[in-house]
Amino acid sequence: MTKTFSQALKEAMTARGLSSRELSEMSGVSKAQIDKIRQRPDPRTNVEDARAMAAAFGQTIEEFIDSPTKKADDDLGALLRQLTPEQQDFLRNAVKAQIASGDQSQKEPQE
Repeated sequence: MTKTFSQALKEAMTARGLSSRELSEMSGVSKAQIDKIRQRPDPRTNVEDARAMAAAFGQTIEEFIDSPTKKADDDLGALLRQLTPEQQDFLRNAVKAQIASGDQSQKEPQE
C-alpha cells in the first residue's frame, strides 16, 4: 500500500521530534496548513506546500513519501560534504577505529 503525504509527514515529524510550528518555520508553510494535513482524515495540500515541507526534510516529494526515515543518512551525508577532504578522511578513520574498538570489546572475555 502506498503511503500518503499525510502519513509520511506525521512519520517524519515524529522521527525528528518537530512541532507544526517548527516545521512551519523551516518550510514557510503555515502552521494551520500543517495542522490540517496532520489532523484531518482526508487532508489535501497544494504541490507548492508539499514540495516546501518535503524540502524542509531535504527531500523531493517522491523521496519523502517513499522513505522519510532516510533523512538521518541524508543529513549526515550533507554534513560530510561540507567538510574538506582531509576532514572527511579524519572522520572516516575515526569511525573505523570506533567500530573496531567496539568489535574488540565484544570479543574480550568477561570476568
